[in-house]
Amino acid sequence: MNFIISGLIIFVILLSQGIAYSENLSLEQLVSKIQKSYEAVNDLTATFEQETVIQDFKTSIKSQGNFLLKKKDKMRLSYLKPKKEEILINGTTMITYLPDEHQAIQGLFSKTQESKLPLRLLSGEAILKNEFDIRLDSDQSPNLYRLLLKPFQIDPNLEKILIEIDPVTFLIKNLWIYQSNENYSSFRFSHIQMNTGIRETLFQFTPPEGTDVIKPFGSAK
Repeated sequence: MNFIISGLIIFVILLSQGIAYSENLSLEQLVSKIQKSYEAVNDLTATFEQETVIQDFKTSIKSQGNFLLKKKDKMRLSYLKPKKEEILINGTTMITYLPDEHQAIQGLFSKTQESKLPLRLLSGEAILKNEFDIRLDSDQSPNLYRLLLKPFQIDPNLEKILIEIDPVTFLIKNLWIYQSNENYSSFRFSHIQMNTGIRETLFQFTPPEGTDVIKPFGSAK
């Protein structure tokens, strides 16, 4: 679950099909444009398709859903397929709601963890060149910039990130997140809307009647 959560936190794009490179940029120029694009994102909504590959499983895990993101560490993931699930992050609180089980699990979210780098990037807090060793990937897409990012800080949950960048918006279009054990998740996004003024209440969780809320050991009831 942590692998899936850290992977989904990544993720922001604008849909753009069949566009050739708009500029012949150096790697430094490209990274600078990506950084500025994400610093301009205040909030966004999107739909996503996710595929998770776990080495011990014979088949991959595919899922679909919607997500909302807002600066100041707010995110909401709404899984619709293969089953419904909600993941909400608001500041340092993370809640996973499982409606079929009538259960909500409350935990702590720390943006200092290396596996949470994507959220820090999207909020404009992470400085790409300070967090990652960045290189152009050897297998380039004809219509997208393709970059390989390796975090400077060692983290078993995040070995590397492969991203494909829209050459017009300089936002992430497709994303692959790899663990050191070769497990990985890929994400493709569509129906993007940016800076629409998402309501703060959408990141607040009110347990439906009959929901069992599980809190961290030692926390207040």
